[in-house]
Amino acid sequence: MNTLTSGNFSNFNHWFDNVIDENVVLCYTSALEALGMFNGSIDESDIEVYALEAGRYNNINYHIVPDFNGIKIQNIGKIKCTTFEQTINDMLRDLFIDRTALTEALANYYYSHGNSFEGIIIDNDNEANFEEISNDAIDYYNED
Repeated sequence: MNTLTSGNFSNFNHWFDNVIDENVVLCYTSALEALGMFNGSIDESDIEVYALEAGRYNNINYHIVPDFNGIKIQNIGKIKCTTFEQTINDMLRDLFIDRTALTEALANYYYSHGNSFEGIIIDNDNEANFEEISNDAIDYYNED
């Protein structure tokens, strides 16, 4: 069974609010969408979540974790999602998750924070990947 797609709702959080009915935490691209740091795709259908067990929806990618301890979570209405910093560090560990979403989110942060990444704490194991992608983020909105 699939959930409705984002195209059935006025924004991502309204979509998530209406389709997430399990004990999960939005993560990766879905967290960036909920946090308003990535514009997403039109008529999005896939949702990325951390979960304690696989659920019933085919279009939800359940990343199984033993518990939610150690995952920084914030609530947006009824929705639980990883914090921006948690999301960035999780995605930096695997640049193939959704590099476009990660780059756009970092660009949005950079330009909304006075052309600076100051304030984002990058885990030591992610420093090299952050250095690689941060220049792409800075150039993301520049037209050539």
